[in-house]
Amino acid sequence: MAYRGVDASSENRMRYGPTTDLSKWSLEVDEGRQVWKYLDSGEVKQNPVASAYFVGDDTSELLPEQPKPKTYEEALRNAVKFFSAIQTADGHWAGDYGGPMFL
Repeated sequence: MAYRGVDASSENRMRYGPTTDLSKWSLEVDEGRQVWKYLDSGEVKQNPVASAYFVGDDTSELLPEQPKPKTYEEALRNAVKFFSAIQTADGHWAGDYGGPMFL
């Protein structure tokens, strides 16, 4: 099973197609600041798995296939592997909420 990022517009994307090449978007992190950058040819993504996941691209080639868990321990192990894979290089998990942290 491939993990796909959360994308509220996936239905519209299927209907109209993407307006840009999603594979060229890269999630860049600098001192905790998250910035999306559209890459020119030849540039390398800083966080390829997180970038693909958050734009809703297929991550099946980037993430290993997880076995279907039979116990809660196996489910937890699968979750740790997945979240370790989408963790950014500086150690945090990127998110799209940029507002105040008290809400």
